[in-house]
Amino acid sequence: MNEQDKVKVLALLEAYRLYVDKNQKTERNPDHCIRVCSAIIAHLFGYTSRADWTDAIVAAGLIDYRDNAADPYERYKALTALADNIRVEEVQTS
Repeated sequence: MNEQDKVKVLALLEAYRLYVDKNQKTERNPDHCIRVCSAIIAHLFGYTSRADWTDAIVAAGLIDYRDNAADPYERYKALTALADNIRVEEVQTS
């Protein structure tokens, strides 16, 4: 999987987290569960910190944390469409 696709996957997870955080937060669906999943995937992709991969998704123009007016669900749907083009390969871990 190329670096651009890895960033798209992480952006999709983050967009979902932002959507849940704003609209769907319940005891059964807490924000920290999505953050843990994102951290595991980011680690497999070679990122060493949350700041590194969130900087990458911002630099790619996939998420703008300053845009409070953006509808989180629409952002998530748009990123889902991008993810349809990602070719998933086995991730090699050491």
